[in-house]
Amino acid sequence: MFMIVSGTALGTLGVVMLAFCALFNRKHQLQVERLRRVE
Repeated sequence: MFMIVSGTALGTLGVVMLAFCALFNRKHQLQVERLRRVE
């Protein structure tokens, strides 16, 4: 059970960190032009 929870937590944290790196610059400003609508 602990391994499932740990894997889920690490995966979620990884996705959030990757999204943060992709959407914000070094000054922590949102780069709106990097957002796109998915249809």
